[in-house]
Amino acid sequence: MIDTLVLVDGQVVDSIDEKQDAEIQVVLNNKTVKTSQVTDSKPGPDPENISIDRLSDGFRGGDHPEIILESAPDQKLTLKVNFKNVRWRGKDDLFSFQLNLGDTTQKIEIHIREVNLSKPEEPVPDDNPGAGEIPDFGGDYGGGSYGGGTSDPVKINSATPNLIVSQYSFGGDNVKAGSKFELTLTFGNTSKNLNVENVVMSIEPEGGLSIADGSNTFYFDSLGPKAEKTLKINMNSTTPENGASPAINIAFRYEYVDNDQRMEKTSSEKIVIPVIQKDRMEITEPSITEPAYIGQEFVLSFPYVNKGKGTLYNVALKAEGEGFSTLVPVQNLGNFESGKSGSMDFVIIPEQPGELKLKVVITYENADEKEIKKEYPVTLMVQEMMVPETPVVPEQQVEQSSSKTPWIIAAAAVILGGLGFFFYRKKKKKAANQSLSSNQDLESYFDDSAKKDE
Repeated sequence: MIDTLVLVDGQVVDSIDEKQDAEIQVVLNNKTVKTSQVTDSKPGPDPENISIDRLSDGFRGGDHPEIILESAPDQKLTLKVNFKNVRWRGKDDLFSFQLNLGDTTQKIEIHIREVNLSKPEEPVPDDNPGAGEIPDFGGDYGGGSYGGGTSDPVKINSATPNLIVSQYSFGGDNVKAGSKFELTLTFGNTSKNLNVENVVMSIEPEGGLSIADGSNTFYFDSLGPKAEKTLKINMNSTTPENGASPAINIAFRYEYVDNDQRMEKTSSEKIVIPVIQKDRMEITEPSITEPAYIGQEFVLSFPYVNKGKGTLYNVALKAEGEGFSTLVPVQNLGNFESGKSGSMDFVIIPEQPGELKLKVVITYENADEKEIKKEYPVTLMVQEMMVPETPVVPEQQVEQSSSKTPWIIAAAAVILGGLGFFFYRKKKKKAANQSLSSNQDLESYFDDSAKKDE
């Protein structure tokens, strides 16, 4: 069943003329086919496996209809299609389009009564429901216009031809940033019996990629059924944005003729080119100038600088060999951002003297998540720990020193006693002199006083 409405500026109208842009709203209700037989999509716009192509008729426009699935998977298939910016040509009231349901196509024709032409005779319901595949939607009137399905039997069109990219290559597993590479691209016509004509192919690289020379648009006169075309494009790679692999958008626009009607179709695809940063991690081997000792920690230092523009992930060190032990089996240092520099240190403890040969392994992951492994051989000369000797004093010297000790002590006591007596006598004499001086001053004072009284 088909219901049709004609709207102008969002309002349902009874008539339109040649100067008005209108919207034709069509509801298609199939009473025999379940939604799940056609698409896996849930109710909503742009259902998968369902498309519509406009056909030549009495109207222009409406080339990009909005398709809305209104039925649940277990319900009969119901679609609402909105054809916008439609304008009547002024002669015919026939509005037609091709409904594509997977590999099945069906031509739908509707007489739009709102164009004020004389009302055609009531069509006879079609008894041929599409050669046993998806039955015709036509048969009933609805919405102020005549229902779909003409009196002639519906002729099923061929499957719509599609252009798809079948394969592409770029010279390896990835592309290094800042390099040039050749993109080889092959695309083909999926139809078994229809040619495609006037093929225009455009290529739009995203950030991190660019076309090295020439145009980004290519033209082909025609492409036969199941035929393929291959082209080679020179490309440049730069630093990708946010470290993500950039994509190339490929768009096709072409025409094909089916049942004496020329139709136009567009399609698009996207391919991804993995671009990785050059590994510019510089590591300097350790400079060893001092010997190592048994049982003592020895530090191996590896100066480094990340000169690349990308981050290096999960940097780790470990030592391989015999004759030594380590504080930790693996030294995990985390991530090194662009421009980071410093020293990677690893501690070993030698266990035996002589020449010690070992290998330090440094690993990290680049932006492509590929593990990079670098090995550095190291040779050390290991010595035993030097213990300082305690000096031995001869026994005779010890005895002589012991015998002289009492005499030294006695002499020191005599000297200290003499010094003490000397200072005592000196202090006492000074005190006596001071006392005498005081007595003389007192006597002089009393004599002077007596003389004044006389």
